[in-house]
Amino acid sequence: MKIIQYLLLFFVFGVSTANCQISKIDSLLTLLKTAKEDTNKENLLLKLGGEYEDADDYEKELNSSYVALTLAESLTIGKTKGWNKGVANTYTKIASAFFQ
Repeated sequence: MKIIQYLLLFFVFGVSTANCQISKIDSLLTLLKTAKEDTNKENLLLKLGGEYEDADDYEKELNSSYVALTLAESLTIGKTKGWNKGVANTYTKIASAFFQ
């Protein structure tokens, strides 16, 4: 009887965690639709990649990371072309995805 209770608890908590990840991804996708092309959008893309990583969807994680990389390289901060911190963060995220 205890085995059934443990399995039931595992199933209930497993499903709630999956729904939570999906809602975070949906929220980030909604924010990205209205975000300006700036460092905040690049950070949103990296967060989205992190959520895809948690959901074990590495193809979408890499896709959002490459979009973030393109954005970070195109930004102009002051007189410098490219946002170096964003580029470095994105390369770290891409390397992490390949490591998985």
